[in-house]
Amino acid sequence: MFESLLLSPSVGIQAEPFTEMRQRKCREGSEILGSIREKLRMLPKDTLSTKFQECCSRIEKLWLKFLQVTVVDYREIILPLARSYQWIELKKRIPFYLNHPGTRRLGFADANIDIICGTSGHSVKETASTSSSQQSLTVSHKNNADKELSILSVIIQSLCNLRHFRDKLLMGPLVWIPSVDNPCIAQQFYEIFSSWEKNDHHLTDVVLTYMKTLLCRVVDCSTFYEKVGKTFASEIVATILIELHMSETCSRFRENKETERHVVNRITCGDCICPTHYLFGIKFDAQISCSCGKSSGGYLYTTLFHKLDAGSPQTAKIKSSAELPVLLDEQFREDNKCDHCGSLQNIDLFLANTPHFFTIVLNWLGGSESQDTLSEVLAGITSPLDTEFFCRSAHSAAMYAVTSMICYADDRYLCFARDEDKWVIYGFETVEREDSWEHLLERFKDCKLQPEFLFFEVIK
Repeated sequence: MFESLLLSPSVGIQAEPFTEMRQRKCREGSEILGSIREKLRMLPKDTLSTKFQECCSRIEKLWLKFLQVTVVDYREIILPLARSYQWIELKKRIPFYLNHPGTRRLGFADANIDIICGTSGHSVKETASTSSSQQSLTVSHKNNADKELSILSVIIQSLCNLRHFRDKLLMGPLVWIPSVDNPCIAQQFYEIFSSWEKNDHHLTDVVLTYMKTLLCRVVDCSTFYEKVGKTFASEIVATILIELHMSETCSRFRENKETERHVVNRITCGDCICPTHYLFGIKFDAQISCSCGKSSGGYLYTTLFHKLDAGSPQTAKIKSSAELPVLLDEQFREDNKCDHCGSLQNIDLFLANTPHFFTIVLNWLGGSESQDTLSEVLAGITSPLDTEFFCRSAHSAAMYAVTSMICYADDRYLCFARDEDKWVIYGFETVEREDSWEHLLERFKDCKLQPEFLFFEVIK
């Protein structure tokens, strides 16, 4: 029981209220007692007969079932509450211990300070200068941490605006058993979305900090912003979607006998049926060929987002966002080298499904984008679009409209979300509204507004 307190509570599965549990047990117990009474009424008078023994055996089984159904195990009531409380309290302390690793041995820390001050030979002025530098460094680290949290908050807000995705996390059952060594990222989304609904700012900061720590662990770095640099938002969302796929894909679990942990293939697969692929999975019929003429073929390729090039010199003269060239994942291209000549093969993608969300990543790494290019990309992007906008080979009657996006403007990230005919602007600590997309663009006309991640939702 106490070991389970260290695990996070199950997502979407609330503890059954005691009154409802009592009513259920009384109802089920009464039904079993009714069956016992009926069996007793039909009991043969011959106590030595085989039929009498069979009836007694059935009655005994019903009585054992009655005891099993009607008994109240108070752990069923206390444990979910205790686990939730313990988990929240534990996570409140995680950021503090991460930033103050020496606090658990305070006596030794104080002793070390005394020894250093007494034997270093530095003047008071030098010591004060060193202390001031360390304090400045601490403030700098804190500012960087706050910046990362603010960006992460905006990024997760963009996902929270996707109603089907949010409802799936808040109401769906957890399919991954979380532990300290094997955490579930869906659990963190559940807690963040819940804290926003409760307007619990302190809990939000705690869970966001834990989410940042979890993501840093995934990409194996101490500071995510330093790791990915300019493509912070797109890398974060890509990592989140891949990790959700990893944690949800029960049908892809392979038991690792050495560690006794579930292992899932990171490479997205054409027939994956996990919830993330159900909502975001874009399936392409990939046709490949090589200029040497000795290699050709095709297979089903699935990705969670579609990349468009918005930052190369050749995009400087585009007339609409539909002309942005498609970028293929480098690993995808490397996996499709010609077996005969070793060169990269030509790849044509044909859309094979109608995903609920079509997710676009705009790549701005070229650095040559002008204000005119940005205006062309943004103009008309909120109008309903058919599937040919995403893939020119697509032939589907489905229409899509952008519902949420992450944009970079003046050294900060913002989330724009559609609210019927209006637009909501989410900052780290601000929420504002504009009556139309045109008014929103007018508001940011003096900024170099770069959309990085766009979520299009199918119009039904």
